[in-house]
Amino acid sequence: MTDLEWMGDRLEKDLFAAAGAILLQAAITLQGLHKKDLSKSNPPPLHINPSKRGEYPRGRTWNLRDSVAFEPMMLSSIVREQSVRVGYRKGAEYGVILGELMGRKWLENSLIENEARILQSLQGVGEARMV
Repeated sequence: MTDLEWMGDRLEKDLFAAAGAILLQAAITLQGLHKKDLSKSNPPPLHINPSKRGEYPRGRTWNLRDSVAFEPMMLSSIVREQSVRVGYRKGAEYGVILGELMGRKWLENSLIENEARILQSLQGVGEARMV
């Protein structure tokens, strides 16, 4: 007989925690980058410089930019669910309409255009700890 100790349960817990930390960092990074993409102004008082097809919507009230969010926000919930969603809060669903129906760039474009930056932000996040 050998004196090996089963550590499968601990390893699974550590892997889920590491995956949760990676998901949380990816969500935080995407949220910040998309808010930056939505930060070009359509200045008052006339608001005569709106975005065009193929551009990100320009801000007037900043509701769309300020509504970019992710859930769940708690790491413990992300670890438990092994999932995080990034999108627009209630009241800013028009961001999807602008993207899908009116040809403006939206969250999906920020994800695609910033893939390398998001992956770079994950370097070293969630590295497994062995006991």
